[in-house]
Amino acid sequence: MVKPIIWINREINPEYAPRIVKAALNFAERGVVGIDLACYEALYPPELFEEAFALTFDSPLKRTVHADEMVSAETGRANLEIAINWLRADGISHGIHLYQNPDLVQLMIDKNIRLESNPISNLTCGFIKKPGDFRLGELTAAGVKVTINPDDPAMWKNGDLAHNLYQVGKLYGDGFIKKVRENAIETAWGLSEEEKQKLLRP
Repeated sequence: MVKPIIWINREINPEYAPRIVKAALNFAERGVVGIDLACYEALYPPELFEEAFALTFDSPLKRTVHADEMVSAETGRANLEIAINWLRADGISHGIHLYQNPDLVQLMIDKNIRLESNPISNLTCGFIKKPGDFRLGELTAAGVKVTINPDDPAMWKNGDLAHNLYQVGKLYGDGFIKKVRENAIETAWGLSEEEKQKLLRP
């Protein structure tokens, strides 16, 4: 069964975003597990969508926000803070400069927010110079729930999950791959605890 996350394109009029969220809420009992704020971060910061995200606060839907991807380190920090504190994100996609902010790293850990990392996407788009720029090994060792994700694999060569895992595996080794796989299962939306435990068995 497919359990979708409903995507909100930042480039729409933010006044329309609550309609999208309400539609997602209508299908929360039929498989929809969350909402996602994505696309052009530089001109459309997360605070524009606070009203839409607030509609989910008392619902079973989870929330993920693409933040700190297309912007400077300073703006990225501000967007991460808003995504975490205002939009109550359960997941942060990208977070390129997260490692530079120990207080936000600790907040991610305390709130059990997963970091949905997309190294090949960010490398291809020129937001990082090499996959190691994320410092994913350090973040994982600190306790952040790092996961590895493909982002939009149809948009570029070698953008699929396997290639992303191959690249970070070369950097950090098999133990890291095992850990991010476990993180992905533990933080998966739409899986029961029984299903998670079954997948986590050796």
